[in-house]
Amino acid sequence: METNEFKCQQCHQIIKLDESMRFLNEHDIAELTLPIQNPVELDIAEHADSFDKCVLQIANSDLQHGFTVVGDFGPREKASLSHHMKLTSELFDLMSSTSDVDHPLCQECCDGLLQLLESQLRLSETEYKDYKEYLKELENQPEQEDLSALQEELEKLELEESRLLSELGNLEARSTDLQTQLSKDQIVKKELLEEEKRLWKESAEQERQKMLAEDELRSLDVQLKQEQILLEKLKQTNALNAAFHIWHDGHFGVINGLHLGRLPSVPVEWSEINGAWGQAALLLEALVRRFGLKLTRYRIVPMGSHSYMEDIVEKKELPLYSSGGLKFFWDSKFDGGMVAFLDCLQHFQEHVEKIALNYRFQLPYRIDRGKLEDRPAKQWYSIKMQLNSEENWTKALKYMLTNLKWCLAWIASQPTSTFS
Repeated sequence: METNEFKCQQCHQIIKLDESMRFLNEHDIAELTLPIQNPVELDIAEHADSFDKCVLQIANSDLQHGFTVVGDFGPREKASLSHHMKLTSELFDLMSSTSDVDHPLCQECCDGLLQLLESQLRLSETEYKDYKEYLKELENQPEQEDLSALQEELEKLELEESRLLSELGNLEARSTDLQTQLSKDQIVKKELLEEEKRLWKESAEQERQKMLAEDELRSLDVQLKQEQILLEKLKQTNALNAAFHIWHDGHFGVINGLHLGRLPSVPVEWSEINGAWGQAALLLEALVRRFGLKLTRYRIVPMGSHSYMEDIVEKKELPLYSSGGLKFFWDSKFDGGMVAFLDCLQHFQEHVEKIALNYRFQLPYRIDRGKLEDRPAKQWYSIKMQLNSEENWTKALKYMLTNLKWCLAWIASQPTSTFS
C-alpha cells in the first residue's frame, strides 16, 4: 500500500499531502521555488493569541531540522516512490530555503501563519500611510530662509550656549561650595546629635534624681506629720505629772509607789520612807527650776534615799532620811530637814501667786511654820516627829504630798505662756 505522509515542521503532527502534489510539472515547481520576501522573523507561538486556530509546536529534542517521512512501503512501490519522494523533498527544501518558515506545514499552522502575515500587512499599511502623510507635510512646508538669517540665528544660539555654559560653570562652582558646606553641616549635625544624646542622658538622670528627691520629700513630709502629731501629744503631756505619780493609800500618801509615813498598825520600812522623801525632794526641786525660783534660805539636794536640805545661812545639812530607833525620836536634824522642805514649798506657793495674777492659785492645805491646816476641820498638823504621834505625822505628810499633787495639776492645766 502506498503512503505519502509527512510531519508538520511546526506542530509535528502527521499530515497528508494533497494528491495534486504528485502531479507537478516544471512550471509549477519553478513557481513554487520563487523567493518569498519576508524580512520579519515570525514567531507563531508569540502571536498565538491573535490566531483563530493555532497548534503549538510539540517539544521534542530528538527531532532534527527538516521534515520527517513515515509510512510502510512494499517492494513493488519502492522504485516509483523513490522518485516521487525525492521530488517532494526537494520541493520542500526549496520552499524552506526561500522563506523563514520550514515546510511542510499542516492546515492549522498554515492558517495561523496567514493570520500573522495579514496582521503584519495591516501594520505595514498603517506605517505606509503615516510616512506618506509626513512626506506630504514636508512637501507643503515653505522654503528655508536665506543663509544670512540662519547664520545670525546660529550666532545667537552660540552666544546663548556660551552664556548657558558660563551659568553652568557658576552653578557647578556653587554646587561645589554647597557640597563643602553640606559636609561641614553634616559634621555639625553629628556633633549636635551627640550633644542632644548627652543632654537627654543628663535630663533622664536629673529626672531620676528629681523623682528620688520627691520620694524623699514625701517621706520627710510623712515623718514631719508624725513628729508634729507626737509634738502635739508631748505638748499636751505634763512631764512632771508623768514622772511623779502621787496618790493615796488609806492614811498614807504615796509617791511613785513609795509610802510616806508610818502607823503603829502599819510599820512602813524606813528605806521606803527615805525613798519617798527623795522623790518628793526631786519633784520640788524640779518645780523650783521650772519657774526659775531662786531660794534664799534653803537649797534642795535630791539624792534618792539620802536627800537633804542645805541651810544656806548656817551652812549645814538637814537630812530628809532616818534610820528609826529610839534615837529617831530625838533626831532634831531630820525634823529640821522636813520643816525646811515645807518652807520651800510655801515659798514656791507665794512665788506662783505673784507671777500668776490672772490665774488663781491656792493650795488645799495652808502651810505655816512647819504645819499644815485641814481647813474643813480647822485642825493643824505638824510635820515634825518630836512631840507628835505617828498618826498626825503621817497625816501631815499626806497633806504635803496632796499640795505637791495640786501644784502638778495646776501647772498641767495652764498654757505654756503662763510660765514664760
